[in-house]
Amino acid sequence: MIGDRLDNDIIPAKKLGMKTVWVRQGYAIYQSINDESERPDYIVDGMNELTDLFENIKNTSLTVDKNHPVNKR
Repeated sequence: MIGDRLDNDIIPAKKLGMKTVWVRQGYAIYQSINDESERPDYIVDGMNELTDLFENIKNTSLTVDKNHPVNKR
């Protein structure tokens, strides 16, 4: 999940077990992380940083989780 709000995007996605990217722009600049359970997996300051983030994730995530439901098909 990529979102700019902790309350509407990041926290609900984490509760569902999704990986999260918090884009700190717009309303997000006024929000802060109050609890570790709210901490997103990644934080960027703008949408323009997403390409570099995904490239870094791709280059460091070379293993496949064989227990993930997507990979059990």
